[in-house]
Amino acid sequence: MFFRTYTEGLGSDWPLSRKFGAHTDIVYTMILQARDWGLEPFGLSFHVGSQQRDIGQWDDAISKCRYLFESVASQGIKLNMINLGGGLPANYLEPTLPLSIYASEIHRFLYEDFGDEMPEIWIEPGRALVGDAGVIVSEVVLISRKAKNDLYRWVYLDIGVFGGLIETLGEAIKYPSISPRKVRPKKLFWLALLAIVLTSCMSTTATPCPIPSPWVTGYTFLPRARTRRVTLRSTSTGFRP
Repeated sequence: MFFRTYTEGLGSDWPLSRKFGAHTDIVYTMILQARDWGLEPFGLSFHVGSQQRDIGQWDDAISKCRYLFESVASQGIKLNMINLGGGLPANYLEPTLPLSIYASEIHRFLYEDFGDEMPEIWIEPGRALVGDAGVIVSEVVLISRKAKNDLYRWVYLDIGVFGGLIETLGEAIKYPSISPRKVRPKKLFWLALLAIVLTSCMSTTATPCPIPSPWVTGYTFLPRARTRRVTLRSTSTGFRP
């Protein structure tokens, strides 16, 4: 069996370890207890948070693993594996470094802590590998301005938080929006607030995003949307799921 260590997930868009994992002191006790119960402690795992851009978070987590490897080794237990989890970012609105840089830096962190005694390494890269494999096509069904001199327009889409964009809750993941029509030179962009019809008041992306003003009606594309596209079953709108 292997044990998940706690990380803060600082710098990630979607921190995961607030409810998963345990402090190194507790993990140490659990490893000893597992051995005493006749189980085989095999390794450690961690997750630095989804869409993690701060490479240094892997350094901190790997250092914790090294500490635990040495601590339980003094008690006669040899761990053989580290699961680095996920967290490698995809390119959304904020830029990220190339995946090759993350790979080389993580390898350097591992070598600095373990050298020639490198354990077996597992990794679970999700959106960094397959995020670009999916594109959501959503129809613009309404455009409105809430006041005469309002700076923003509301652009209503036919998809929502509970219809495929669950990761946009709290604006954790901000997807780019692309219009399929060409933008003519010297045409202004609206600053638009994307909203969702037929769902709850939570289905809003409050961050202003540029929408080409002459062609805002029609369809919009949300690229890099391959991961965690989940539709939640609900009757709160009065419509059958």
